[in-house]
Amino acid sequence: MSNDQYSNQPPVDPNQQPYQPYNQAPPNQQQPYNQAPPNQQQQPYQPYQPYNQPPPGQQQPYQPYQPYNQGPQTQPQGQFVVPSSDQLVSGFKGLSQGRRLAIGGGLVAWISYFLPWYHVRSTLVNVNETVNGITDFLPSLGFLLLSVILASLIAPLFGKHIYPLIQRTLNLTFGKAVFIANAAVLAMAFIGGLIAKPDNGGFTEIEAGFSFGFYLAILALGAATAGGWMMQQNRE
Repeated sequence: MSNDQYSNQPPVDPNQQPYQPYNQAPPNQQQPYNQAPPNQQQQPYQPYQPYNQPPPGQQQPYQPYQPYNQGPQTQPQGQFVVPSSDQLVSGFKGLSQGRRLAIGGGLVAWISYFLPWYHVRSTLVNVNETVNGITDFLPSLGFLLLSVILASLIAPLFGKHIYPLIQRTLNLTFGKAVFIANAAVLAMAFIGGLIAKPDNGGFTEIEAGFSFGFYLAILALGAATAGGWMMQQNRE
């Protein structure tokens, strides 16, 4: 066979690039490691952030107390926090009306236990003595119970819940427990006050009776009991 049969083929251009498959790097040219594809910007490295956690340097906003609802008896997990005065006021305003009345009346009653409940005055021997409300058994017992009630009502404003820890034993809703406990404190204050009230022994020169602290305690405990009743009606 002669070489004339190849004479009809077009000449080969020496400057023409050889055929390369699609999206394949030229020979002797390796694609850099970990390089983003063209027209795609690589995302900067971001450190791991736990789920539902604010970024570093950003303080988590204060959340006021949420009323305890009935349901599965699970112990709430919370950390003790010290809110500012504005946060404490806003958290108190976020409570129900019955809960606010129970807290306000309970605080006034708690303070009134340190005020004069009884007085004894005499013009014969120049005696003027007063006695507060935590010197007798029944009022002192009511004072301890009132302190537990106030701690259970106020602790949620600081991120803690006390009553769910003892609810399994009492088997009562929080509102009903507050109502019954405040009513018991009111009864102990009234009955204990009547028992411990001093008398003049039949001497007209001696004046003995109740002082303003006793009346203030009865009124404040009545308001706290009404607040517990409102909580019970709201099924708190």
